Amino acid sequence: MTENLIDLTAADCLTRLNLTTMGRLCVLEDGYPVAFPVNYRMVVGPAGEPRIVMRTASDSALHRPGESVALEIDGSDPISDTGWSVICRGLLHDAGPTDDWLIGQDPHPWVEHRDQWQYLVPHRITGRRVAQPEITWALSVRGYL
Repeated sequence: MTENLIDLTAADCLTRLNLTTMGRLCVLEDGYPVAFPVNYRMVVGPAGEPRIVMRTASDSALHRPGESVALEIDGSDPISDTGWSVICRGLLHDAGPTDDWLIGQDPHPWVEHRDQWQYLVPHRITGRRVAQPEITWALSVRGYL
């Protein structure tokens, strides 16, 4: 049987990050990893590099400027036993008045009063998908030879 866990290309990962607007921001809290749901928007940074923009409250657990974090997105289809996952690791930054590349890039958070703009500068983006399993037959011709 062939392996049905397949690495996604960098282009596939970026495409999925562009098509989705909800993920989980993973941070360390009290020494333990914690994942929080967050709305985000994938944008192009000033030098053409990918950046992930989000808005949080300045007193929220997600406001982590200068910290290493990860954003995880995924999708699944339980009927076909398939799915995918993308993890973007990087450093979180507060947006400032000189970050004019953010104009028009609002991620539209579902929760009100999220006025602290942050962006994730990816250091590593990886992903993989689970392909539909290879069909194996209960009966084999070899049993009749």
